[in-house]
Amino acid sequence: MWVDPAEGRVLLRDWVERWLPVQDVDPRTRDNYESYLRCHVLARFGSRPIGEITALEVDAWRRAAAEAGYAPATVSSWAKLLSMILADAVDERLIAVNPVRQRHRRGRRCRTLVRERVWATPEQVLRIADQAGALGGDVARLLVITAAWTGCRWGELVALHRDNVDLETGHLVVDPERGLLHECRGRRWLGPPKTPSSARRIALPPFLVRLLRRHLESHPFEFVFTTSNGTWLWRSTFDRRVLRPAIDGCRRPGVRAYAVCPGLTFHGLRHSHKTWLIAGG
Repeated sequence: MWVDPAEGRVLLRDWVERWLPVQDVDPRTRDNYESYLRCHVLARFGSRPIGEITALEVDAWRRAAAEAGYAPATVSSWAKLLSMILADAVDERLIAVNPVRQRHRRGRRCRTLVRERVWATPEQVLRIADQAGALGGDVARLLVITAAWTGCRWGELVALHRDNVDLETGHLVVDPERGLLHECRGRRWLGPPKTPSSARRIALPPFLVRLLRRHLESHPFEFVFTTSNGTWLWRSTFDRRVLRPAIDGCRRPGVRAYAVCPGLTFHGLRHSHKTWLIAGG
């Protein structure tokens, strides 16, 4: 494909100003894009003409970021965003080739370390939940257990309204219109879940029905998992003050938590649930 070299003289930051507003993405994704661009992509390539950005430069940028301590998945996210931007520049005939392409070269070994995913057993989850309860109260304990035994996402659980918990049939419902608590730039709102298939009806094990019944009988608020004054939980605060020390261990006045499954995340509880289902046939 022939491309007029003059078209490639547009600076990357100028092309991004045209590219970003037309992207049809959710607010959280847009927020991530803007952060990646501001802090990393444009900081390195913003003043460069898009036609002069080379594959070797991008490789060097990625390698320097990895050597600076950034996680491989994080660096990959920046590179994927840059690749999307330049791929659209190819489609618009501004440049002939996207330099951020997947390349496999002879004589070059992959230095990217794949981080092992951490799952938990049911017994480990119960130990984590007990320690979370000691750190954050009964709601924290029940939240961890519910996440692992339903496979729900964080945003689905903190958005769970008591009307969407049917204890008679033993199900909870992720509402198709208001089933996820969205967070972006300090704002939170209820909206549709991640995908259409995420709106679903989930069967609860009998022991969890009993725990939820006991909780809701004394819980005066409309949402199932809240702070002590009925407001939504903040994920970052819960992770820092409750979940991480409950998983990795900590010493606090009056509380001693032991390491149970270091490296496990809240999302890892969801995937732990999937592994249990697979193991159970």
